[in-house]
Amino acid sequence: MSEEQSLRRLWFHKEVVTELCHLLHTDLEARTSLSVAVTVTVALGFHVTGSFRAPGGDIDNILQFAVHCCICLVTFTLYSRRMDYISFSMSMVKQEKRSCGFTKIAGIPMVQDAIDCTHMTLQAPPQSAEVYCNRKGYHSLNIQLVCDHRQIILAQRYNESQAASRNIVEQTIRLQKQQFRCLDRSGGTFQYSPDRVSIFTIVCNMLHNLAIMGAQLLAPGRAAPPQEEEDDEDDQEAQHGNADQEKEQQPRRRQRA
Repeated sequence: MSEEQSLRRLWFHKEVVTELCHLLHTDLEARTSLSVAVTVTVALGFHVTGSFRAPGGDIDNILQFAVHCCICLVTFTLYSRRMDYISFSMSMVKQEKRSCGFTKIAGIPMVQDAIDCTHMTLQAPPQSAEVYCNRKGYHSLNIQLVCDHRQIILAQRYNESQAASRNIVEQTIRLQKQQFRCLDRSGGTFQYSPDRVSIFTIVCNMLHNLAIMGAQLLAPGRAAPPQEEEDDEDDQEAQHGNADQEKEQQPRRRQRA
């Protein structure tokens, strides 16, 4: 594909896709009847659109079962390499860079990360569906995400501390769902088990980091997906709460006057 085709179909620079093919070549070559390039392209098409039928290219001539095999093969191969791309280094150099980066954002010193959670919709297993039912009434997996000042994703689990600056991680979540429609509700519900949804999420985190490390501007030209409904409701509740407080205080002010 040309650079233009790569960005239009996969939302990744051709250089990033080529690097991904080289990275996975040895693992994929003996396990697929398709070329490594086509296998990777098909899988990326799913991750960025959330659809088994991404428009254009070789995927139009591939059976749906073969598409499914490509997605699983690439996803699980990437998952086996997750520690190479998602890690929370505690070296003094890395700590200093993160601290300086967060200080530049809003002046808060000594911050190492930003942390937030987001819901990934899924088809819950029938034997324990109630476990995955969230307060909105649909089934989802609550994913925790930690990022640094550059929006590089550092973890899925983190229990040591919580950072005060959260805006950067909220931006990262919006950006990730904008880039990878399979993670957003607009891309439909994952038809996989919770374990597999976790794996898909981690692989999208890897691809996210791979793009940023390659100095790529993610999701060029895409409109941002709507914010999570729960965020909107929380904001509205906070606004109503403030308004109610003001109403309660107004009569008291008048009485004092």
